[in-house]
Amino acid sequence: MDIIAKNNTESAISITDLYGVKVPASGQLDLLEQFDPYKISQSTVLQTKVSDEDITINDGTSDLSVANGLKHLKFLTEYELKHKDTTLPSQKDIRLSMCAKKEPHIEINKSVWSVAVSFIFRGTNFVGTPTGFKVLTYVSKNNGDLRLVRSDTGAVIGSVSAISETILTIKTNTSLSNLPTTDTILELQGKINTTGKIYIAEFLLYY
Repeated sequence: MDIIAKNNTESAISITDLYGVKVPASGQLDLLEQFDPYKISQSTVLQTKVSDEDITINDGTSDLSVANGLKHLKFLTEYELKHKDTTLPSQKDIRLSMCAKKEPHIEINKSVWSVAVSFIFRGTNFVGTPTGFKVLTYVSKNNGDLRLVRSDTGAVIGSVSAISETILTIKTNTSLSNLPTTDTILELQGKINTTGKIYIAEFLLYY
């Protein structure tokens, strides 16, 4: 997932609630290179600039409409589940696809916990309790770890450790705790234990 801000004006645009970062005149800026997804989602200045069509959001593949650009900033395009919508194939599962042409495009190459993807967990209206999560993942070499974390408290909800497979493999967690009961942003975080990269293709929170 990319969040690229493209300036539609001939003057630089300052995003004051993102530390005053500037999108160059008639240019663009990859926001994820400087800010974590949650911080971007909280920028009301950026949302206003998108609404006013001064900035267009690009997801790394194409330019988005105003409505879809605003959704992308708040991670609603793929990451929100309307839990009371009975037309969904599954009312309970949350599935995040991070594939581009069937290849993973989320990677972590740091030895400290880093956010791979954020999504909104609608705890207020959620039906039932998830029992675990699955991640389609692999590492380039050595071992990596993944964990699901609450952004509000930093509490770990569940994790999978010592991922060592060098081909796409499903890793499963069957024990969750600290799930929120209100609408909360959750983060899938990862780290590589020595050198190399950990790749993530898909995440599923299941019942």
